Amino acid sequence: MRYLTALICLSGLFAGPAPAQQGEPAEPFFRVEVVLFAHADGRSDRRQETELEDFSSLVDPLRRARAMAAEAAWLEAQQQDEEILPDPEDSLAVLERIDALESGSGDISGDIGDDISDDISDETEVQAPTFPESFLQQEQLSPTMANAWRRLSDSASHLPLGWRAWYQPLSRERVPPRVRLHDDEIIRLQWLDPARVFPDSPGRPLASSFDLSALLPEADYRLDGSFRLRLRQFMHVELDLSWREPLEPGFGPLDREFLETAAYEVHRLVQSRTVRSDRLEYFDSALFGVLVLIQPWEPTEAADSRTD
Repeated sequence: MRYLTALICLSGLFAGPAPAQQGEPAEPFFRVEVVLFAHADGRSDRRQETELEDFSSLVDPLRRARAMAAEAAWLEAQQQDEEILPDPEDSLAVLERIDALESGSGDISGDIGDDISDDISDETEVQAPTFPESFLQQEQLSPTMANAWRRLSDSASHLPLGWRAWYQPLSRERVPPRVRLHDDEIIRLQWLDPARVFPDSPGRPLASSFDLSALLPEADYRLDGSFRLRLRQFMHVELDLSWREPLEPGFGPLDREFLETAAYEVHRLVQSRTVRSDRLEYFDSALFGVLVLIQPWEPTEAADSRTD
């Protein structure tokens, strides 16, 4: 139980270095950065809705990073508990090999020699470029977007709400998934998904289908929706974001339908247009706005040589 508690606490952290892809990518990679902000004096007509649109099935870079951090913490805790000790016979074999080398009666054709030759070959082998993990939240904004965030924070007319930064491949042959964007203002929590927590067939062991992330709640946010960068003839951004304000909940018996919010006032921003890379793009409505920066990704070695 103490590991479960630690896992849930650590799920809010950013992930460490993500598993990377090596080799030549089938599609070019781009770094995508998005900043969400509200207008301080924003006004807009809003329509009333009784149901919230569910965005939990979309790709969420921040949730992925938190899940990876939680999984890493869980595995580390398990390894610390097991404390796997080396095999005594293996240790004795290594000592005997070292004694033979020191006395001059042995050679290095065994494992030790293999290790040395492997080290030498590793130094001379040309390393393939390492590609970033797709749709995973990055730890910081680029200088351009970090400066935009600071200017929004210092402005009396705007309120920064959150940001996302991730890498993704892009080509005309494949339509990329929609990415979830949201602020930090939670308006509803949904706990425990029985379909993920419990086995779906009688007699099936719980451990074979148990999903620890199902114990964490699914959240609906005040500003929530989707973003998609796709390539048609030109690069294109599709935005579908909703600002939802809950109305006063109904009162009645201790039944779920009475305790839920009766309705929501919803303001929606739906825009789709052509964009260019290496240029700050601006989308907005009367209530809130979005800044977008898209940059081609290049390996670190290529970036360093171009700078020099």
